Amino acid sequence: MKPSRISKLSAYPLMIAGVLAALANPSTASVIRDGMTYTQYDNYFLSSTGGGYQNVFNNVGKLTWSGYLCSGTAINASWVLTAAHCLDNTSVSPGGYTFTLGSASFTGAAKFVHPNWNSSNLGAGNDIALLKLGSPISTTILSAFPTLWTAAYGSEIGRTSTLVGFGRTGNGLTGATGSAGFKHAIQNSIDAYGNGRDNYNSFFNLSGAILLTDFDNPLNTNNQNNRIGGTALAYEGDAAPGDSGGGLFIGNILTGITSFGWGRYDGTANSSYGDLSGYTRVASFTDWINTTIGANLATNSIASGSTALGTSSPSTLDTSVPEPGASFGLLALGTLGFLSLRSRARG
Repeated sequence: MKPSRISKLSAYPLMIAGVLAALANPSTASVIRDGMTYTQYDNYFLSSTGGGYQNVFNNVGKLTWSGYLCSGTAINASWVLTAAHCLDNTSVSPGGYTFTLGSASFTGAAKFVHPNWNSSNLGAGNDIALLKLGSPISTTILSAFPTLWTAAYGSEIGRTSTLVGFGRTGNGLTGATGSAGFKHAIQNSIDAYGNGRDNYNSFFNLSGAILLTDFDNPLNTNNQNNRIGGTALAYEGDAAPGDSGGGLFIGNILTGITSFGWGRYDGTANSSYGDLSGYTRVASFTDWINTTIGANLATNSIASGSTALGTSSPSTLDTSVPEPGASFGLLALGTLGFLSLRSRARG
């Protein structure tokens, strides 16, 4: 059998009108388990019990331009890491992008999309980009920045991860039906690389530079859960439109960039139970990230007193394997919204 590939995606844009509507109705965002509240999620993730994720919350900001919304992570005082599909519009200059952290906003000065990014094939990976800010983030706003995951930490598979972004609200039964524009966090287990296979030995036929998770039903009533893995985490959730470019963290280490959602098994990408989500694997692109930043240091101002990208001991990472598999799938989750996957045989 010839391998399949992503050949065509149908999408709906997440426009600024949706963001403005969300601002009038304060709430957190993205899709969570049914029967739970966003307050419960926020209280957990911002507490020491939830791993003290205040730092990673602080570094993830809102990226807006021309009526569109994405998320992004400040990896130092002057650089934001996000998804390529958030920055690849050649008609928008760097200055047309605004990165917002709380009440502070920063205008873009330069943008760098990975040279191998192909907007017509999300499954090929390379959905990663850098936005250089026109002015540095002061230490009164951010004083520390996340470490980037590298091969030195070992495999990401089986580890509990936290997604932070500004995606739409909803729950596993309804999918993403609410508004976007407010920061959230959800939890999932990283279950596979894009070049792996599911529990039925069906290959994903995606790039190995993609991390996959799935949205497990806590009651396991959706048999699609068993395709990838099993048990829902206590604060299980899924990415949604508006989360594109947001950070996927293992502990406080930036591990993935939200890329897409995938209704692989039910044909509908709506962030409901059984859907998959895909993340650009940061470890596959650390050389490109460092080279790009290094080549543009002449105009890169680093706020005095800020902490540069550091290192963390792998012994401090969460190595539990609460579920054997989970996948967020193939749908651009932000500026482009949900993408329904259609595949065809490769010629």
